[in-house]
Amino acid sequence: MSESSKGGGLTIDAAVEQIGFGRFQIGLVAVCGTVQAADAMEMVLLSFLGRSVQCQWHLSSQQIAWLATCVFIGTMIGAPILGAISDRYGRWNALLLSACLIAYYGALSAASPSLPWILTLRGFVGFAIGGLIPLTSTLTGEFLPVKFRASFLIVMMSFWTLGGLFEVLIAWLSLGSDGTLKPNGWRFMLAGTSVPLFLILPMFFWLPRSPRFLLASGRPEEALTQLNRAARSNKRPELTGPLSNTAARGERASLKGLFANPTMTRLTLLSIVNWIGGGFLYYGLVLLSTELPGQPHRCLQNLHQMSAASSDKSSTECCQALSSEDYATAAFATLGEFFGYLIIILFIDTCGRRAVIASNTGVLSVLLVCMLFCMPPKLLAVLLFFARSCAASAFTAIYIFTNEAYPTTIRTLGMGVCCAASRIGALLSPFVAQVMLPDYSVMAAMLTYAGMAVVTTVCVLLMPFDTKGRSLMQTVEEVAEAASAGQPSSKPAGEPTEGDGLRMTGDPKKYSSVTGGDAQESQG
Repeated sequence: MSESSKGGGLTIDAAVEQIGFGRFQIGLVAVCGTVQAADAMEMVLLSFLGRSVQCQWHLSSQQIAWLATCVFIGTMIGAPILGAISDRYGRWNALLLSACLIAYYGALSAASPSLPWILTLRGFVGFAIGGLIPLTSTLTGEFLPVKFRASFLIVMMSFWTLGGLFEVLIAWLSLGSDGTLKPNGWRFMLAGTSVPLFLILPMFFWLPRSPRFLLASGRPEEALTQLNRAARSNKRPELTGPLSNTAARGERASLKGLFANPTMTRLTLLSIVNWIGGGFLYYGLVLLSTELPGQPHRCLQNLHQMSAASSDKSSTECCQALSSEDYATAAFATLGEFFGYLIIILFIDTCGRRAVIASNTGVLSVLLVCMLFCMPPKLLAVLLFFARSCAASAFTAIYIFTNEAYPTTIRTLGMGVCCAASRIGALLSPFVAQVMLPDYSVMAAMLTYAGMAVVTTVCVLLMPFDTKGRSLMQTVEEVAEAASAGQPSSKPAGEPTEGDGLRMTGDPKKYSSVTGGDAQESQG
């Protein structure tokens, strides 16, 4: 059952369907997922790094917050630059470059002699992280048949959570949990965190090249070679071609396309706010998982003691290591992300993208307010578990929605702008979790996070349309038509969705691609 374009050639989507799902995709998900786990370790260590460095170098809370902020500034700069390299030289080349930079600068930062050095080196790590996640997700999505794409990309994203759990273990072993921080423990933590990525690098030479990039670059024979490699691995008949590029030709991406009509303007502006909120909330919860458990006088019942606690803080208080119970709380909160991914799998195709995002951010705002009240540590751990679940679920659903909402002609550009926006939220979050919360007001910090959750909820509900049940759109004109059409046509699951762009049939989960197979097809 083959699908051809109007020009008579075999489309990439039809070719991937013929190849099917098998050993090749399992290996691809395993390699790219492991890369994401190593990437997650570099991000999660930020919640443990500050306490040890602050003690050894006698730094202020503001200086410690810059440790995380420099990483996020780096990702904001790196995302569009590495995206451009990917569009020019290919996904594989950009992915290998990103991984090498993370491994090298991550290991080098363990030898940092002073604060300026570690800020600079962690900034370079952030620069490389800006390209790694989109590239691994895109490359994996290109080889997944539509009915497997959503679930297996979410499975791959679960590797991120596994990486976070492994980082908690490394921090526990490196920094100590007996009440006193180990001397130079943070150096061992940074060095140990970089090791997995060094071990993974040889596996990159097994990864395939992007057939969509090769086809868009005018190299259809090489694209067919990559697809046939997957077919042989899956023990399926090889494709004979020729391949047809269904992307709009001669139409190049530009920032004007993001504001080409009122619908695109509304979509872009609201998406930027959503991504700022998603980054602010998700990375804020990562930091709060270690900041809240050890925060004295942090609840409403002890409100009168908060200012006194911050002003009377001794110079050696920062040298107190997290307890074993604190590490257990951080690990348990990280496990909440698995629950968030389960929410995505169960509800995103039945309830819709907007409903999943809005419900999660709405519940998150309530949970953040509840954390202001005094409670046993185990109850706080439970609230952090569900808060991380909501934050991860909402951020993932925002990713899915945005990728499906932008048309093929500007999808890479739109996702790049939104990813950069998320870094704005992420780089601001440390100043709330690591400066405002311990030094000024726990209540103000938690209400700031809760307020951002409410703002994100409202912006999601104001989106011009939902992408549930829609095929991926090709042009900005189709986006305007989608908004004016209201809800998508309620056709039976087996019938095709008509349109000038992709024609997809079968399981409605095929529309839930986290990256969309052709997310970066037209920018070569």
